[in-house]
Amino acid sequence: MTIVFGKKFKEYRKKLGLSQEELSERLGVTSQAISKWECARSYPDLEMLVHIAGFFNISLDELLKGQPLETSEYVPSENAQRILGLPEDDALRVVLCKGNRLLNFEEGCNGIKIPLKITGRVEQLEIRGSATIDGDVYGNVSAGGSVSCDNVDGNVSAGASIGCDNVGGNVSAGTSIGCDNITGNVSCGGSLGCDNIRGNIKYCGGNISCEKITGNIEKCEKIVYINNNEE
Repeated sequence: MTIVFGKKFKEYRKKLGLSQEELSERLGVTSQAISKWECARSYPDLEMLVHIAGFFNISLDELLKGQPLETSEYVPSENAQRILGLPEDDALRVVLCKGNRLLNFEEGCNGIKIPLKITGRVEQLEIRGSATIDGDVYGNVSAGGSVSCDNVDGNVSAGASIGCDNVGGNVSAGTSIGCDNITGNVSCGGSLGCDNIRGNIKYCGGNISCEKITGNIEKCEKIVYINNNEE
């Protein structure tokens, strides 16, 4: 059973894309313990086994025997803060389930792009896909895809393009940025088109077209177009 556990444990760790060090921090154990479990040199106690099964969102039978139950009888632990590492706050979080089994991101969304559209006040947003917000964000925004919104008080980070009205913090995009006013620093992999930028342009992989840049342009790959209009 120790060998089966070690194999399944390693399989689910890699499925979540976690290193031994990262998983050890999440489970509250040493990285050496993780290594010994995977190599079948030691075995966690019962309480830790329950903790691990809850973290991986699988049954104890599947963790110990390598086979899922014929019928899904597994219900995630009520202690979600300890098992999933969620903070005790008023944030709304959306999960994806198959039957009564909580799916991880790779199982539920691998190869599927699910854009998110939100209307109303948003305190803070972190999403792996793209987000369109019909309203203001009163915190930071982080997205794996593109971001489109009105005003953001904090920072905005996106793996693709960013299109916002006013951003009170820093802006970082994998591709292009199109905003009205940006207070902080800017970094983008594509073109940059804004009215006013008060901070520095740390990097721009495309053309820059702005009305006014107060800070410095530290690195730009292509031609820079700036209309130096004074107020």
